[in-house]
Amino acid sequence: MKKLLINGCSFVAGDAIVWHEYRMSLGQEYASVPWETASVTHNSLYQQYRHEYRPKFNMGAKLIENLGWTDKVDLSDDGSSNDMISMKTIAYLLSIPEEERQQFHVCVGWTSVMRLMKYVKTANVYANLHINHFGQTDHPMVKELHNYIRYCLVEAYDEDFSMNYIKNVILLESFLRSNNITYTFFRSLGTQHDFKRGDFDVFNEHNSKNSRLAKDGISDIKNWYKFYDNRDKADYDPIYGVSWCDSTVLRKPNMLLPAPSGHPNLNAVIDLAGSLSNFIKSQQIL
Repeated sequence: MKKLLINGCSFVAGDAIVWHEYRMSLGQEYASVPWETASVTHNSLYQQYRHEYRPKFNMGAKLIENLGWTDKVDLSDDGSSNDMISMKTIAYLLSIPEEERQQFHVCVGWTSVMRLMKYVKTANVYANLHINHFGQTDHPMVKELHNYIRYCLVEAYDEDFSMNYIKNVILLESFLRSNNITYTFFRSLGTQHDFKRGDFDVFNEHNSKNSRLAKDGISDIKNWYKFYDNRDKADYDPIYGVSWCDSTVLRKPNMLLPAPSGHPNLNAVIDLAGSLSNFIKSQQIL
């Protein structure tokens, strides 16, 4: 029987998916603690929720329940970038003996292309950055990386973001293939409009055309779960197509956590876990 290794951003990790239930389990004293500030005002409870309580109900939990498997490793985390998702997955698999790696089926929900991972010297960590960090001028990390955030996020082109996403897909998929590890990919966040070109044109330093990276040959789409957008009749490969967020969470009723979260609720997680588990079974990876 396979083991599940799942990774992604807050859509996979769960955000505040069962925050209300968690607060109620602690008693009335904590009933009014808001999710948005809990990491500051009640950090120990916040960490317990993220690492102990929430993983019993999030995508990884519901997916393994549908698959009928018993063991899972959940690497998903709030705010993750595609850089972090690919590298953390590889790092975990390299940390275990080679013969154990093939016991895992890796499931990845790729996040927004407009996030980057960057080393923070003052904290000696790699951090996930997004464009909203630019305005958080009182944050120590933002002070150190202010110029980087400006030039690499605020003033970056869509082509920069899409190429970085593609590099992460190629990196992780190549690693998994080389280690004979089965996998399923899907897009948690993003739309088909993240990609402006038909193919990726690659130029050398002399600005003469070097090669063309054909979009339809980058990844094995048989291992991608596909979402559909009824508002767009064009048929996109799932690596570039509409995401779980834009196809389902924001479009179907009763799929969202209360404002200001904007994240999938338990209904949405149960809905996707059911169809995603059927897709994994159809891959015949057991």
